[in-house]
Amino acid sequence: MRPRLSSFKTIATDPDSVINSLSAAVSEEVKEWLVKNIRRRMPQQLLKIRADVEIKCFQFDGVLHIKDALRKAEASGNDQCPVTVKLIAAPRYVVTTQSVDKKQGMSVLNKAIAACGVAIELHKGNLVVKEAPREVNEVVEEKVIGTEHKKEDWDEEEEKEDTGLGDADVENACQGIINVD
Repeated sequence: MRPRLSSFKTIATDPDSVINSLSAAVSEEVKEWLVKNIRRRMPQQLLKIRADVEIKCFQFDGVLHIKDALRKAEASGNDQCPVTVKLIAAPRYVVTTQSVDKKQGMSVLNKAIAACGVAIELHKGNLVVKEAPREVNEVVEEKVIGTEHKKEDWDEEEEKEDTGLGDADVENACQGIINVD
């Protein structure tokens, strides 16, 4: 990112860090006007941060324990960085958040994963981070989720082929074997 653009983005999110160095040369009125115009012209973009985890619990109420752990992960979010959890295919889940500040988003997501891990380990389950928290854009995420769903669809089609009888004539299959008089 170019340094000039970076400074404007910093002013939009944390104006005091940049403008305080200009305090002798710029009046309060000019500072307010500058920040207002920069925020209007450079709207803050939310960054989507994602992590993939696998959660397993083979106890009697394992599914309930997993749900409880996922709720704890979602509860660890805040107003600026809400945490959401979605199922890809059991036991894999996607933990996401959206934030203006990448460091804050990563921190919140790491805390959510830690809270989920602690909650599931209390019930002798385990949590494995398959992909660490990272910034993603919408296009890449849709491709990843689409690929996961295609794998699931392919597995389901394969199972359907194995469980069916195909074109077997079930009605007339027993003629000659069993005499019905």
